[in-house]
Amino acid sequence: MKKFRVSIFFKIWLGISAMLIGYTFSMIQVQLGVKRFEHDLLMISSVFLPSSVFSQKALAGFKNQVSLYKNVYKEGEIDLIKKADMEAQDVRNALQGLSRLNKDFENRSLLINDLIKSFEIYTHEAGKIYPVISSAGPHDNQAAAAKNIKYLDFRKNEILYQLLQFEDIFSKDLQSEIDSTISFLKYQQHVNFAVFLSVLLISLFSMWLITRRTIVMPIQNIISQLKSAGKKGVNDFKLPVTDTWDEIGQLNTAFNKMMYEITKSHEKINNYAKQLETDILKRKQTEKNLQKAYDELSKTQIQLVQSGKLASIGELAAGIAHELNQPLMVIRAGAQLSLKKIDKKNMSLENMAEQMKTIERNTKRMDNIINHLRIFSRQSPVQFASVDINQVIEDSLLMAGEQLRIKNISVNKKLADNIPLCYGDSNQIEQVFLNLIANAKDAVMEKAKQCRTDNIEYNGKIDIIACASNSYKHMVEILFKDNGTGIPLDKIDKIFDPFFTTKDIGKGTGLGLSISYGIIKKHKGSIDIIETSAGGTCIRLLIPVQKSVINE
Repeated sequence: MKKFRVSIFFKIWLGISAMLIGYTFSMIQVQLGVKRFEHDLLMISSVFLPSSVFSQKALAGFKNQVSLYKNVYKEGEIDLIKKADMEAQDVRNALQGLSRLNKDFENRSLLINDLIKSFEIYTHEAGKIYPVISSAGPHDNQAAAAKNIKYLDFRKNEILYQLLQFEDIFSKDLQSEIDSTISFLKYQQHVNFAVFLSVLLISLFSMWLITRRTIVMPIQNIISQLKSAGKKGVNDFKLPVTDTWDEIGQLNTAFNKMMYEITKSHEKINNYAKQLETDILKRKQTEKNLQKAYDELSKTQIQLVQSGKLASIGELAAGIAHELNQPLMVIRAGAQLSLKKIDKKNMSLENMAEQMKTIERNTKRMDNIINHLRIFSRQSPVQFASVDINQVIEDSLLMAGEQLRIKNISVNKKLADNIPLCYGDSNQIEQVFLNLIANAKDAVMEKAKQCRTDNIEYNGKIDIIACASNSYKHMVEILFKDNGTGIPLDKIDKIFDPFFTTKDIGKGTGLGLSISYGIIKKHKGSIDIIETSAGGTCIRLLIPVQKSVINE
């Protein structure tokens, strides 16, 4: 006959089930105790505490009523009768509240009913003398009071005695209820501790016994077998397979299968090792090729940046020429005027000095433009240093401002005075600004063309705002906003991709924003479009503040 066996999990589950049953039993005991305690607390809170309040209120109200009656009887203060009636109603309400709360307690209920009857008799007797007092003079009031005060004092003392008797019975019942609750809590505490301790000990013993017989002893047997097999090879070693149905028998079978798979894997590992050596050699060669491609890509990127600079200069050439032509015309006009005055011998030294200052001022202006153009256009390595963003904006407008004026595009600058210094390459940042100004100019000109076609009045403008960012810590925020045609919503995600452009064929390379994006990322900043519509586009730049400013 085959022996019945169960798995280790089932055996452990039986032990846990026994523990849970014991725990459930203990919880039932606790819940019974809690319900009894809740009942006692409910009794105290819903009956005893309100009864105490009503009792005190009735006693205080009755004393006030008696005091008011005495003033009415002795001094004839008829106006106090209404106040006495109000106090009587408060006492009546308090006694009725006591009656409702204590209707289930026979001794207190009978006493309260007698108390209500006595109070009603007292109130009725006191009310009989109202007509007498109201129709008689002060001396007659005293005579009437003398006749009735003894009777009312008797009734008053009787009611006070009944109230005090109720207070005494009520206090004893309350103390008895509290003592009963405390005794039950102590008893329940001992019972709960005993049940919990018993369940804990039985559960621990059951778990220890099940664990030892189903897990510890079989594992110790496996360990001893493994130790005795130290001299055997991996291929020859096998654990004895038992006829048990539990996890230990499955473990032995799985272990033997694993050893067989390990033997087969050794051969595969050797083959993989040889293949890996070949792959490593190929990978090293690939890395060399990738490094070479990366170097070429870096050179290409530098060339693209330089090409972008030259393209910007090409687009701004007309404006720069006009910018240089203005001081040249001033110099020429001044020189011609001076020559005429010299010929006529009508030129003083003061006039000549003034003309020379004008010529010097305009040559300095030309020198600044040419020097800045030379610095901007040359191909130089990236050099990070302190950068004044406001100055870079002014330099950008020095290059592009005249072209914008020629196109009747107004530029509104809002540059904060307290902008901290940034850390970057001013030449590259200026290239980004020029790209954004050029894009804004093209969008405004396209919008102006549409408005002329539709015969709509239009004034193109570009707003440039720079300040320390309030939303992003240690960042300078620059906004370029125009009222041009805007960017189609379905093309915003591609706007920074290389060679992507929204302009007509032949009017854009698609590299301006891509190069700008790469430059800003190298500066650990960000560039994004925060607003675009038919009314224009707003592009935001965030450039980090240099560390020395942050440390201050």
